[in-house]
Amino acid sequence: MTEAPVAAQYRSDIDGLRAIAVVAVVLFHADIGGLSGGYVGVDVFFVISGFLIARLILGQVQQGTFSLVSFWERRIRRIFPALFVVTLVSCALAWRALLPVDFVRFGHALLAQSIFSQNILFWSQSGYFQSPAATNPLLHTWTLAVEEQFYVLFPLALYLLERFAPRWLSRGILLAAAGSFLLSVSAVHNHPGAAFFWLPPRAWELLLGVCLNFAPTAPVRTGSVNERPSALAEGAGIVGLALIAYSVTCFNANTLFPGLAAAAPCGGAALVIWSGGASSTLVARALSRRPLVAIGLISYSLYLWHMPVLAFWRNLVVRQLTLPESLIAILLATGLAWVSYTWVETPVRRRVFPTTQRLLFIYAFAGVGVVVGLGLAIHFGDGFRGRFASVDRYLAETYLLGPTRPDCPSAEPERSLRDATCLIGRQKLARPPAFVLWGDSHADALLPAFDELADRAGLAGYYSWSTGCPPIVGVYPATPPNNTCLLDSAKTIELIRQAGVKQVILVSRWSAYVEPRDRTGVEQDEGELFLGDANSGRGNSSAQAKQVFTKHLKTTVDSLLAAGASVWIVKDVPEYDVLVPKKLINVARLGGDVAKVGMPLARHLARQGFVSSVIDALAGPRVHVIDPTPFLCEPADFCRVEHNGWSLYKDDDHLSPHGAQLIEPAFDGLFAGLASAG
Repeated sequence: MTEAPVAAQYRSDIDGLRAIAVVAVVLFHADIGGLSGGYVGVDVFFVISGFLIARLILGQVQQGTFSLVSFWERRIRRIFPALFVVTLVSCALAWRALLPVDFVRFGHALLAQSIFSQNILFWSQSGYFQSPAATNPLLHTWTLAVEEQFYVLFPLALYLLERFAPRWLSRGILLAAAGSFLLSVSAVHNHPGAAFFWLPPRAWELLLGVCLNFAPTAPVRTGSVNERPSALAEGAGIVGLALIAYSVTCFNANTLFPGLAAAAPCGGAALVIWSGGASSTLVARALSRRPLVAIGLISYSLYLWHMPVLAFWRNLVVRQLTLPESLIAILLATGLAWVSYTWVETPVRRRVFPTTQRLLFIYAFAGVGVVVGLGLAIHFGDGFRGRFASVDRYLAETYLLGPTRPDCPSAEPERSLRDATCLIGRQKLARPPAFVLWGDSHADALLPAFDELADRAGLAGYYSWSTGCPPIVGVYPATPPNNTCLLDSAKTIELIRQAGVKQVILVSRWSAYVEPRDRTGVEQDEGELFLGDANSGRGNSSAQAKQVFTKHLKTTVDSLLAAGASVWIVKDVPEYDVLVPKKLINVARLGGDVAKVGMPLARHLARQGFVSSVIDALAGPRVHVIDPTPFLCEPADFCRVEHNGWSLYKDDDHLSPHGAQLIEPAFDGLFAGLASAG
């Protein structure tokens, strides 16, 4: 590496590369074109940013003319104006569109944005690829936080290196990049969320761009009068663009990222930037085409606008957007980006307004104050629930997403079957509990019904549940591998034997473990839960999972029968592709008929067809099958989600307490028999 940075000059090919990056990100978030790895456009942006910013300040640092105040003036003029406008518009839309619980999270994002720590906030809340993220209008601003955190530290590090160890300037940057890369490779396995969102595992991407300023200039052909690019430069540009294209089309939500995988898009971006540095390569000429340059010029504004447009639209319709809707959203975001670039970004960057550094800082601090004030108001106003007074009953269900009984936690069978706090029904009876309710989170959703029925019958029961784990021995959902299920199910069935309980009720979201998820709904980005076992390993297909399910459900039932218990298998309730309470709220607020929200019975029966046939085949003298479907899907072969002004679901597949209460009659025979036997 040489110690002399490249002189700053405008490069249209870099604006073209910006266009490639932003288009990849926008199409990925809009779920268009099958660009499953479009999120790597962010990594391309990081490399570009590191290259351009370092190119501006390295010479100043080495010449002793660098000013941190002037540096931050440029950053504020570049970042703040468009971000502030997008934030204010998002606040106005959020007031109208977001439910209180989501509005509170939005307020927290505003507070984090004011100190550029959104990446830490979003890391602590949910993953980038998870469904709630798709309706988060400020999710994409985590990248700005990473950049600004980097630019707080980077200029100071450059100054100290140049001041006290000038010979180590380039080597120090290279060592820091290598250390960050190794951290990313390690963290992506052990702490994937932190690896994705935090600065330390991401810094190497920006530093890679910085290092390009110390790299030898791309060679030209010897003896060329017009400085034609060499074969090496041409090849580097083509390989670089190919690496980016490969990453955009072949990576997906399951790719371990960033880590080693990020070397492809980042390395590709670096090769494209390096190859076009000295002469006009084929790739550089292609990237310098006017349409690409035009998109590149508005890329920052387009990046800011696209996510709020998509997120608020999804919040409004409470589903994934159709292709025409996504295309309209992109066109709208592009139009807003052009307006933002023309009337907000450009005047501020050209000092049309504000004209002085002092005024700029005053307006910047005032803007931050406004954002902080809005965030605090939303937080302390608890999302201003009064906005939804007309649909308060539906709204109440959105606050019920936690465990029904926090005192009886998931995945603790020893406590569930031995601790009196986990009893349901008549908890102070002298005689031992008469039954065990065993299942996954769908069993937890039915707990209010079982609690009331048992109390009414004068009975008590044990309650054992483990989220994401069906009540089947010897199996585990394979994506992600959940080996805890193997241990919990084995412990539970042994504790049932020891307790001598004669009635065991199995409740689960059965179909989720054998059928593919609905990729058009709220679970489009969730991993499959296909079952695996010790022999088959990870469940990689629906067909394999069905074999595992059939074998091990029978084994579980046989084990319970051998222990002297009777078994009651509860079939699953209809599953939806939308968050039901939110859908009801939006339909009601727009004057629609909530009675028409639901699904045809045939769709539910088709989804449950395989598991129902397996469950029905197990029925016998001591194996009983209970189907709640008739209580949710009558009359007219239509499954409803609303009853007497209440939502029957608290999300897309878990019944609310009112939904559980509605299907109580399905269990009358069970509790009548238990009461007479007791």
